[in-house]
Amino acid sequence: MKRGFVVIAVIVFILGLAGCNSTMRQYNEDIVLPLNDPSEKIIIKEWTFLSGSGAEIYYQSDKTSPVLLGKTTGADDGFCPFNEGLYELTQEDGAVTIKWAFRGSDEDKRNWRSVTFYLP
Repeated sequence: MKRGFVVIAVIVFILGLAGCNSTMRQYNEDIVLPLNDPSEKIIIKEWTFLSGSGAEIYYQSDKTSPVLLGKTTGADDGFCPFNEGLYELTQEDGAVTIKWAFRGSDEDKRNWRSVTFYLP
């Protein structure tokens, strides 16, 4: 009987996590990165939730509201590479490439992940 209760408690816990939404994320301070044109910038909104992490990447110009370019996912240990300064941004031909590291990979950039976004 006790084992059945534990199984039910675990199932309820897992279902509860499945119903979690982005409003439960804890966001770090925004990282604002200027682009080649001083009227444009990239805004990185990095978050953690339980043991996960990720970031939302936005583009904004002086003439527009922020536009979501895309999202990244982090490791399953809650590490926040952007908050730790373990990232690089390059801009070329109307696109930006963002590279970021995971814990322990700051020296070996072959382990970094990257994503390219085309600017609106």
